Amino acid sequence: MKTKFILLSMLSICIGAFAQEGDAPFEGEIHYTNTVAVDKTIGKLFGGAKSGEYTMKIVTKDGKEYGEESYSGMYTITLPAKNEVYIFSKLTKEGYKYPYSYYAENAKKIKEMMGGKIASTGEQKEIQGFTCERYKGSEQNTQDIFGVKMETKRSVDYWVCKQFPKEWIGSLEIPGKPFDYEDLQTITLPIFGDGVQAQTVRVSKVIPREVDDKEFEVPSDVTFKDMEDGYSAMRKLQKDIRKYMKKNKITDNGVRTEGVGDTKNEEWDF
Repeated sequence: MKTKFILLSMLSICIGAFAQEGDAPFEGEIHYTNTVAVDKTIGKLFGGAKSGEYTMKIVTKDGKEYGEESYSGMYTITLPAKNEVYIFSKLTKEGYKYPYSYYAENAKKIKEMMGGKIASTGEQKEIQGFTCERYKGSEQNTQDIFGVKMETKRSVDYWVCKQFPKEWIGSLEIPGKPFDYEDLQTITLPIFGDGVQAQTVRVSKVIPREVDDKEFEVPSDVTFKDMEDGYSAMRKLQKDIRKYMKKNKITDNGVRTEGVGDTKNEEWDF
């Protein structure tokens, strides 16, 4: 079902990358502020969907990446040269390992299912000292599920830094790393009506520094299970984390929720 792409974009900045293009590879840290707003329909369809202001961070060197995000409390280690991705929770001490090549394979499948394109507007601006180029695009799909038609639409507005490896977000190939983007997604289902998710992700801090290879070491105190499907692995881990937090009555994860739940934000410019 295409509905899985609704939540995938929230995590893709930390975990999706391909071959290096452009200038010399960046080494250091990139921090993001990720603001998500979902309506009641999306909240019902996806148990893990929630509105709030979250933080994300990646540490990168020579194609390797370490990522963490407060949306679900997931940590990621991406090792392209070894064709390995590790996702895990520091709470549950459990995680999943799957092939890095899953990204390329999954991107092709999504491209076949979703009709979409992204193009440069020709505009440029500096963000955190990096030159970024503006790209806008959309994708959509109509699918028949047991005789019921489901329509998925998505509009995006990205400021992309081409000094970084290209990425895939949904069926859209991004020619670099988005430093500032807006993403509006809608699912239309009979009975349920429209479900809307609005998201902004902005780079809050860039720290060039020497990165020790030890920062990409897989934690020895975490038990990993092998999976072939990276998306299913992420969904399973997110579910495991939610169960753990509920069981142990953990409610404060440092996420700001006040004033960030409106999917009709007037700042959206599509």
